[in-house]
Amino acid sequence: MGVLKKNAKKYKVSVIVLLLYFLLTLFMTYPLILNFTTSVPGDNYDTWVFIWNFWWVKKVVTEPNLNLYYTNYQYYPNGSSLTFHTLSLFNSFLSLPMQLISNIVVSYNIIFLLSFILSGYGMFLLVNYLIKDRKIAFISGLAFAFCPYHFGHALGHLNLLSIQWIPFYVLFFIKIFQENKKSNSILAGIFLSINSLTDWQYGIFSIIFSILYLSYRGLIERNIKFDRSLILKLVLFSMIFVLITLPFVFPLISDNRQYSFIFKSEDMQPYFYIIPNFMNPLWGNFFHYLLPNVGFAENMMFLGYTIIFITLIGIRHTFKKTKFWIISLIFFFLISLNPRFDLFGIKFMSPLYLLFYYLFPFFSYISIVNRFSILVMFSLIVIFSFALENIMKKFKGNFHRFAKDMTYYLISILILVEFLSIPYPLSNAKIPEVAYEIKNQSTTILNLPFNPNPYSLYLQTVHEKKLLNGYISRPQNSSLDLLNNIHKLLISGKFQDVSDILSVYNVKYITLDKNSNWNDFMDKNFSKFLRSIIIGKTYEGENLMIFKILPHDEIRFFDLNISFYENFYDEEHSEKMSWRWMSQDGIVKIYSENDSDTNLIIWLQSFYKGRTVDIILNDKIIQTSNISNGFNFIQIPLNLKRGENSLLFHSREGCGVPSNYSINDDERCLSVLFVTSSL
Repeated sequence: MGVLKKNAKKYKVSVIVLLLYFLLTLFMTYPLILNFTTSVPGDNYDTWVFIWNFWWVKKVVTEPNLNLYYTNYQYYPNGSSLTFHTLSLFNSFLSLPMQLISNIVVSYNIIFLLSFILSGYGMFLLVNYLIKDRKIAFISGLAFAFCPYHFGHALGHLNLLSIQWIPFYVLFFIKIFQENKKSNSILAGIFLSINSLTDWQYGIFSIIFSILYLSYRGLIERNIKFDRSLILKLVLFSMIFVLITLPFVFPLISDNRQYSFIFKSEDMQPYFYIIPNFMNPLWGNFFHYLLPNVGFAENMMFLGYTIIFITLIGIRHTFKKTKFWIISLIFFFLISLNPRFDLFGIKFMSPLYLLFYYLFPFFSYISIVNRFSILVMFSLIVIFSFALENIMKKFKGNFHRFAKDMTYYLISILILVEFLSIPYPLSNAKIPEVAYEIKNQSTTILNLPFNPNPYSLYLQTVHEKKLLNGYISRPQNSSLDLLNNIHKLLISGKFQDVSDILSVYNVKYITLDKNSNWNDFMDKNFSKFLRSIIIGKTYEGENLMIFKILPHDEIRFFDLNISFYENFYDEEHSEKMSWRWMSQDGIVKIYSENDSDTNLIIWLQSFYKGRTVDIILNDKIIQTSNISNGFNFIQIPLNLKRGENSLLFHSREGCGVPSNYSINDDERCLSVLFVTSSL
């Protein structure tokens, strides 16, 4: 009866802790909960890749003759291997039952929220096991769950967002040496497998941590006795891990020689650990201004001043308990730094990295070493929990008990305020109707430029048509052959050959990514090709435009006779393109030999700020476009009359003088830049 009562109390505590982490997660990820079915968290980029992963794994499971590690739904017709694509297999398989009862967006959002809830709970269990203090364990859990590393990768890296399995694995791995239970070996093997199948890098991180722990216990503390019982537990642990992961690891081993992995550090500097959270609504803009070149996801490594301060104050009398965790922190701190350095003008690689290259063939798979910072945070939080326990021992008596509780609340609030990242960025996940229209047609799709925004993959989860492009982490070289050929033909003006290729592969739609680098396509050849093959714009959204193309036998390639007639400044040039600035109302003259319908394809850029431009053809408004101060791809349908046509561009906000904005000494009044090399 006493055991049942004890277990009931333990479960009650777990339910309360999980509920608190759930409520905190809803607050810290606000406003996701208000847009749960229509938006996904993130930066409108890599998030779509992981949603595509969910769709692809479901397709493999539910349809015959598909290979988990190969697809020709991207880079059609050659396709590409997916062995080193970030499939995040555990998350993708976890989404399957959710996709059956809901849609793919809700599935993603549930897994997103679970990452925060379970990260907190896993750290709670680990710290509570180590120090036997539930309140400190709860604070440690919220520090781990809502750390800036977590929020940074939550912008789009679902694989790296999934840090929740690390504390679960460490807990049961440590228990192998502390308790005589086979269940710990089984659970440690399962959680190491989950870590690995969530992201292979986290599997490697966990293995390195395990080796460090074994080395410390065996060589420094010398308090591990490798008797028959321990060896059997370690064998059981290893067998569980191998049996679960081997079917998924084997293709990676066989394909490893085809790929080259290069260490990066994303300009990692040690002081990134003390630069406050850039996403914080209170002071984030200030620190982002100080470090304008620091990227969000990979360099959000802030450890938190509250955690550092308490650790430094309370660590003095906890060194014996925290010795391993201090070694772990230092080790992973060193390994998270730039692996390459210069000495007297000679480039070297850190001996630490060379050692790991030699010992672990797959260590090179960790291409961005900043990611080791999660284990720096993990180790620091454990040290912090011991330090806080040491400080709180000084509070005694009823009054001190009240003060102690108030201190816990204050520390929790300070940590949450430091790590605050609200409102958290969301991406609109509403599916445009055109995706359902395409679903009912026989077609493949070409996306331009050739490095598309992965939003096109999200649309593919609805229309299920094959793409000549793709967005795979590491596509095979052969996957790009067709795209490279099309690109060469476009640049050289061989439009009929490109049209023939599109006909052979049944391309009836072209999607244009509005957020990619268009520098290589800002030329006359590309504009001529596009305006000659498209019927008209089928859809335009935040991310892309979709055009239907003419039947192959109706395509005719022609030039437009265009002149900049009034209110344009002299043409300017750079190595890659030429352009003209317009003042306020610019007039372009277009001469047509016959009455004809066509499209004007042009890139525009507004000076200093966004502008609204009315486009007027022969005294009739035909289009109004919002032009940002970045490059804007604009398609204007034209109904030309025979002879001269007047096209007026009217800037509602007028023009601005650069010298008035302290940009330069230019005294011209500028409104919109026209990339003339595209005409």
